[in-house]
Amino acid sequence: MNAVAIYRHGNFPLVGIILCIVLSGCVQSAFLRGKVEDISGEELPGVVVRVSGRDSEGLSNANGRYAFRSVSGALEVVFLKTGYTSVHKEVNVPSLGILDVDDVQLWPLPAGEGVFAFQNNQYTQTDHPRVNRYRIEDGGIAYGTPVDPALVFDYVDSETVPGVNQPHLYSHKLPAYDARLHKLRQVKGTLAQSATDEKKNKSKKDGAYNEEVWIPEESIPLLSHPVDEPEHLLLELRPVRSLAPGIYAIHWGSLEGYEGIDHRAFLFALQENTPEEDPAPEGEPEDQGQDNAQENDSKKKK
Repeated sequence: MNAVAIYRHGNFPLVGIILCIVLSGCVQSAFLRGKVEDISGEELPGVVVRVSGRDSEGLSNANGRYAFRSVSGALEVVFLKTGYTSVHKEVNVPSLGILDVDDVQLWPLPAGEGVFAFQNNQYTQTDHPRVNRYRIEDGGIAYGTPVDPALVFDYVDSETVPGVNQPHLYSHKLPAYDARLHKLRQVKGTLAQSATDEKKNKSKKDGAYNEEVWIPEESIPLLSHPVDEPEHLLLELRPVRSLAPGIYAIHWGSLEGYEGIDHRAFLFALQENTPEEDPAPEGEPEDQGQDNAQENDSKKKK
């Protein structure tokens, strides 16, 4: 007896069950499609696109595009690729339809942990020496480092060129909270014993102040913004105001004597570019003007 015959005999509930079984796959299925790029806008192949909690996933092709069958409804779609941040995206997939997902961009990740500058789509790691305890020449105890930063940014006056002053700095696999920024000053100092050792050896004196040490001078508020949600592995570290030329350190309390979170300071510098003097015209010695002046003086004497 077919479904129509069952319907005619008044067994409608059974017809409904049969039709639901036959059509359930169609009613619940839909397609997801879209495109994945890196932050420079280049197509990103090999990205796994997966529906959380479901057995539905696809893979982006050489053009960064993907398309695969999925269930319908409110879903979380996760984009995953080794060496890049993950992206979690909430979508609402219609039944028996195709959902065109907005383009997704993935951030590249640095090779290791630390604080990095990000320029021209590449990471440069900051120097990250361990912070030591010093007795400084102008009195007292300070925490700092003798290391000069190798990472130097060109200083640009933010009033002349708005928005260019801020270095683009990111932390990777470091605490997602309590990041601090200090401008540093250089002083004469000597390594100091710990507070516990000083109590035990009160008679022992520190050596001469013969080391140039960078210690905190000014605290500058720093904003931490996670690039990847919800992992918080990659954080943008942004000063709340423009920075003046000088030496700076990002740290997690180590320059204030707290080593519980991280014992390192991550260094960088802002440096003003002094304009170079124009060279003398080709074929004319630089001291030509002086020679001419001497020649004129000798003619006047004659």
